[in-house]
Parts: sequence; C-alpha cells; structure tokens
Amino acid sequence: MIQKPVLIVGGGIGGLTLSLCLSKEGIASRVFERRGNFAETGAGIQLSPNCMRVYDYLGIVDLIRSFAYEPDCVQFLDGKQNRILAEIQLGASLSEDYGFPYYNVNRAQLVELLARLASEDDLIQLYPGCEVTAFGSVGSDVKIEVDGNDFDGSLLVGADGINSTVRSQIFGSDEAVFTGHVAWRAQVPIESISSKFHNKVSRVWWGRRKHLVAYPVQNGRLLNCVAVVENKSWASDSWHQPGDPRELTEEFADWAPEVQEIIKSIPSSDLFKWGLFHRSDLRHGGRGCLFFSAMRVMHHSPSWLKEQLWRLKMRLVWRYV
Repeated sequence: MIQKPVLIVGGGIGGLTLSLCLSKEGIASRVFERRGNFAETGAGIQLSPNCMRVYDYLGIVDLIRSFAYEPDCVQFLDGKQNRILAEIQLGASLSEDYGFPYYNVNRAQLVELLARLASEDDLIQLYPGCEVTAFGSVGSDVKIEVDGNDFDGSLLVGADGINSTVRSQIFGSDEAVFTGHVAWRAQVPIESISSKFHNKVSRVWWGRRKHLVAYPVQNGRLLNCVAVVENKSWASDSWHQPGDPRELTEEFADWAPEVQEIIKSIPSSDLFKWGLFHRSDLRHGGRGCLFFSAMRVMHHSPSWLKEQLWRLKMRLVWRYV
C-alpha cells in the first residue's frame, strides 16, 4: 500500500488525468506546475476512444461531452483540387466498434475541467507557480526540491512536456530537435465561414511538403486550424510567436478555394506560428521510483487508423512525388 503521495511534475492533461486516476484508487498525489495557474492556450485536441475509455473510468464523459464535438468522419483531400482521397468513418459507427466516442475538444476547456475536478478532490493537492529544481531517491521513497522547500513522496512522475526537467535529470540532457516543420495554429469562428464547413466533418488537405487540418471544437462554434509546412530554416528564439497572415496566405496561394477561405477568415490576433520539435525515444521510462511519461501517437493508434493512414500515404506518394 502506498503511504506517501505520488509527486507529479507537470499540470497539463497528462499530469492532471494521472492525479484523478490515482485518487480513484485511493492514492494521494501532489501536482506541481511551474506556470502560475493550471491553464492551457486554446488549441484543439482530438480524444480517441482509448482516451475516452480513461475518462469513462473517471466518470466524466458527460462533462467532456458538454463542450466536445463528435465528428461523423475525417476526410483526407487533395489540397489543390479539394478532391477526397480517403475517408474514415467516426461517429456512431466508431463508438459501436470500440465502445467509446471520438471527440474534438478545446485543450483549454479540457484542462480547466481536469484542474477543477482535481482542486475539489481531497486526495489531490495542486501547487501552481512551483518549479521542481532538484530531486532524488531516498531509500524506497523520493524527495524533491521546489523553490527551496522539500517534499517527500512514494513516486515521482514527470509529465512536464518536451522541455522536461524530470527526463533530463533521470536520463541526462538531450536537446529537443527541430523536425524541419513549422505550424500555424488558429481558431476560426464558424459563423465567419460559409455553410459548407458547418457539418460534422474533420478535414485534412494534403499537398507537397505541407498540409492543413481543420476540425470543429466548442460544440461546433469554432473551427480549429493547423497548417504545417516544411521549413528547414526555423531560427526563432521562441517556439511560438504571432503568425503573419500574409505569409500563411502566400504559402497556400495556389490551393483550393476552400482552403483559402479558411485561411482568410483567421483573425490576425489569433494566428500563432511555431517550430515543431521532438526528443529521441527512451528505451525505458524510469529508474527506481522516478518515472518520465510521454504520449506516443502512432505507436498506440488503433489498427484501423494505422491502415487508413498507410493507404493515404501510398496515394500521396503516387500523387505528389
């Protein structure tokens, strides 16, 4: 039986979800977040059936459904001709096959919900504005240092993102590597674009060395947009910065009118640009009572999604290479 609380570094989706799962098993935890509050910026995120299985275990599916959007399908389209290349059915058919739905949500709303539930839980203590500066094993326990104060726990879990302090101190420092891709992200009020986008469809337009993803969030009130372009010369000191609408428009100037309509509808104040980075894979995720957690997307994707993406890739090879 775990006597001391589990110490979780990072108060995003992973850290907060873990704390709630531990509480469900009667295990106390402390969550340390270096930012001043438990909040996220307003990007969209897709919750697969495997993810919703966890939130069903926590009994919060109905709460998530209150601000989620359930698409009927995801379409992969030719970026210049707007021709459908492939389509994956979601909605009710997916729920029947896997037992749980596939939702699009606003990341900020999800984190707000998880933080509220954690703050109301007697077994969870939240520490915003607290950066973990050092930690180590003490016998079978772990001790961390936070702003000059020490905390004891039974386990330490790092859920502190790509710049993880926990990962670096457990496995040694390795720099995040630029992938050669830059992303523009924005959310477009659905009423500002034509009715052809007012349906339950997630879309991915593909082209040579670039693509654009668009799917509804916030009960369909916003269209979450991500445009990714190969760019080997990313040199910004910040991983995200205000985006230039003219630059984004030029990147997709010869694409389909549907794509250009979405781009031209993006509020300039809500357009952000940043380079995409990754860290090398780890052979194992922990040492003793110290653990690092990282989300893997394709490795854990259901077989149906892997198969569809592979078929799409083959089509794109013949179309654009």
